[in-house]
Amino acid sequence: KAVPFVELTVAHASVLTILAISFERYYAICEPLRAG
Repeated sequence: KAVPFVELTVAHASVLTILAISFERYYAICEPLRAG
């Protein structure tokens, strides 16, 4: 019964990680002075 919950948690964690990296890259490109 716990397997679907674990799969959902891992999936959400992966999506959040990808989103975080995407925002970081976006900031690095759009705000080079502030990010640097």
